[in-house]
Parts: sequence; C-alpha cells; structure tokens
Amino acid sequence: YEADPRIRSYPVRALIPNKAKGPRSYTWSIGTVLDQGREGSCVGHAVAHRLIARPVVRTEITHEDAVSIYKQAQTLDPWPGEEYEGTSVLAGAKAAVKRGYVASYHWAETLDDLIMGVGYCGPAVMGTWWYEGMVTPAVNGAIKPTGRKLGGHSYILNGVNLRTRLFFGVNSWGESWGVKGRFVLSFEDAGKLLADSGEACFFKEIK
Repeated sequence: YEADPRIRSYPVRALIPNKAKGPRSYTWSIGTVLDQGREGSCVGHAVAHRLIARPVVRTEITHEDAVSIYKQAQTLDPWPGEEYEGTSVLAGAKAAVKRGYVASYHWAETLDDLIMGVGYCGPAVMGTWWYEGMVTPAVNGAIKPTGRKLGGHSYILNGVNLRTRLFFGVNSWGESWGVKGRFVLSFEDAGKLLADSGEACFFKEIK
C-alpha cells in the first residue's frame, strides 16, 4: 500500500499541546484485549482498540464492532470489491469518522513524531510489515522485526518509555498471545517499521 501523499497535510504535531516542551513517557490504559481470530480484520480491531483506550474510553465497542469497522473500511479503501483480506489504516480511520467517533486523523511519519504522538495524543494505530520474529514474543513481550516478512498487520502502540526506549503495544490475538495480549517494541525497530512503508495514525476523538 502506497500512503496517500495528502497525509503530510495532517501531521500529528498539530494535535500536540503547545505546552509540551519535549517528549514524555506515558501509557494510555486499555482494559480489554480483543481477538480477531481467523478474520483478516486487524485494522478494524486496531481501530477498536484505539477507541476503547484512553483518553476517550468507549466501553460499548466489541469484537463485532471491530469486524464491522473492518468491513466498512474495505468499502473505503482503494481496492475494488471486498473479496480480499485486509485494508488500510487510512480506510479504518475514515470508517471511524463516518461512525461519529473521530473528528479528524493525523499521522506520524518519523520516529520522533511517533514518540511525541504516543506521549501526548493517545495510542497510535499502526500498519506495518509483520515479520517472523514478531509472531512469538519473548517472555517479557518483546517482538523483533527479524526473519521473513509474513505480510502486513495492524496493532496499536499505547505507551512510550523514554528511559528504556520502548513502546508498549496491544495486538488483536487475544490474551493468550504475548503478555496478556500486549508486547514491547524498541524505538529502533519501530523506526525501521515506520520507514518501510509503515503507517502511524492518531485520532482526534469526539467526546
């Protein structure tokens, strides 16, 4: 997927408070880990995870809503028909707007912007390549983009720690995966994923 060049007109830095003088460590809590099962609905589930996380918690969002968001996104993405698996993060963001959850969506194109965005604006909905080394996290939840590319995948990064240089994330494969559905990703690896056709989307939510 080639990112729409118009995203450069909507940078995440437009959402960062003026009083923010630099990056900060912060984690946006999320109480529920959804499971997409065998459905190719990772974008819908990542958007759903974003909606049930702070700063605006929508407790009514369910697995069924995640699948519905995914199906709607397929009608909004650039590919004809819906007889395929997957969609784009951009289409998922458009679906969230159409449902009245989101006023606008903004993008991080660099690691520095991703760090600032997660620190101040809320979780990032990510769309990146998914590697063999990311399938089975380490005991501490760490994933690494090593080995073969297995395809694209969407997930959220809901926390950032400047001291350890780690992002905290939530996947959509249930609580039996990783550390109760959660993982950690180094700044270095996140930057590589973002630079290799990755997407990082932030929502300005409607309260």
